[in-house]
Order: sequence, then C-alpha cells, then structure tokens
Amino acid sequence: MELPKLGERCSRVDCKQLDFLPVLCSLCQGTFCKDHSFPNNHSCTKVVDNVVQEKRSTSEWFSCHAPECKERSAVEMLCTKCGFHFCLTHRHHDSCYANQEDVLPWRLPKMQFAKAKEETDKQVEEKLKAAQKDTATRATANKIRLMKIKGKAVGDNKIPTTDRIFFTVHPPLNNSSQTSRPLFVSKTWTVGRSLDFFAKKLNTENNNAKPGAPKLKIFRKEDGVCLPMDAVMGTLLQDCLLSDGEPLILEYVTTETVAEVSETLLYADKYNK
Repeated sequence: MELPKLGERCSRVDCKQLDFLPVLCSLCQGTFCKDHSFPNNHSCTKVVDNVVQEKRSTSEWFSCHAPECKERSAVEMLCTKCGFHFCLTHRHHDSCYANQEDVLPWRLPKMQFAKAKEETDKQVEEKLKAAQKDTATRATANKIRLMKIKGKAVGDNKIPTTDRIFFTVHPPLNNSSQTSRPLFVSKTWTVGRSLDFFAKKLNTENNNAKPGAPKLKIFRKEDGVCLPMDAVMGTLLQDCLLSDGEPLILEYVTTETVAEVSETLLYADKYNK
C-alpha cells in the first residue's frame, strides 16, 4: 500500500527541511518551514523595502557666488543679468549693477530704515543724557539704558545670568581705532579683574604690571570718579557707587587726563564715541 504524500520541503535552498505544516508565502508563493516562513527569513524577492530618503547631497545645494560668502541655499536663485546663484543677502550685488539707479529701488527701503533708526537712537540718547543729569529721572534713565545694551553686550558666557552686570565701556582717547562697546562682567569680580577684561575686549594696551608705565583705570562717565581697583563690583552696586547699565571709561592716568589730587577724570564729556 502506497503512503500518501505528507508535508512539503522548505523552498529555501540551504534548508530543504520536510515540514508537515508548511507555510505558503503570500508574496512569492513559495512553501517554507516555520523557521523560514517570514519574508525576511527566506530573503523574499517580492518584498518592497520602505524607501528611506537620503540626506540631500551637497551637489544639490547652491552656493552663493559672492566672494567670501559661504551661504548655501536649497533653492536656486539666479541673477537675471549674470545667471549666477546668489543668497538673499547678496541678491542685489554690485557686480552686475554698475548703474546705481538700477539697484536703488531695492536698497532704498533699507537705507531709509537705517537712517530713521540712526536719528531715533540719537534722539533717545540725548534724552537719556538729559534724564541722567536730573536726580529724579536718573534711575529710570539707567533702566532704559540697561535694556538697550543687554541684548548687545558680550562677556564671559560662563558667568551665571543672575551675576551679570552690564556697562557701556569707552576706550581711552588715544585709542582712536576703537569705539564704546556694551560688555558684561560678574558681580563677584573686582574692579581690577573687570579692567583686564575690558582692556582685552577693547584692544587696549594694559601695562599696569609694568613699573613706570601709565596705569590704566576705570572711571565713571557721569562724574569722572575713579573706581578703586580692589573693590568688588557687586559691592559697589549695593553701595550705590555704581549702577547696572551705566557708562564707564577706560583711561590712562596722566597729568593730561586725570586730576592729580582727586584722581578724577578730566573732560569726561569727550568720551562720546
């Protein structure tokens, strides 16, 4: 008596196991044992992998044609005159617009805004100066000045936000290459340490460690009073000898800049740059 055919062998070449309960692959229609029944287990040729879109290659990014500009854009913006791609900042570049009348309509709004801002800033600064001379409005003027410089000030980012105090620091008169800068230091720093930091940021030569060299010191712009080098900035703040946001001056102590007896800065109103 001939025995009926029982089960089927796995279609996987390296298996061929006889399985009495074979599984039919719904994709390739092959018969497999339970170990190779899943499409991934028998390298099913009908499986469609999920297509993962690769990161855009660098060749698909468009580099700005302006000299020294490293800006790259995902969308190409070609100049209508030269055909090169330029970023948003340089889209109205001078190389293709020899006639300023061509580019003026695009630049006029920016120029008008810059001029209006300059005039407004000048008016605000004049009002702040007038307010600081009046004891009744001095505190409010300092708060407004502090708000103006907080967003621009630079300093040591390791200083906790709660310990930062802000100043507009003016360079010495003989340092014509530098202008005043908004800077912040720590309340825990001494005046001497703050001076070293201010001098570095304003590219001002500091020879305080050299015998016989003119000493660099910090003065209040309001009245020209010299800050003691060993005093702590936070203590001066608490004693109302210093205000957060007020302007300070770096200057060398000489007979032409500082009164010999009182060590008060002469001509403090000259430091307006």
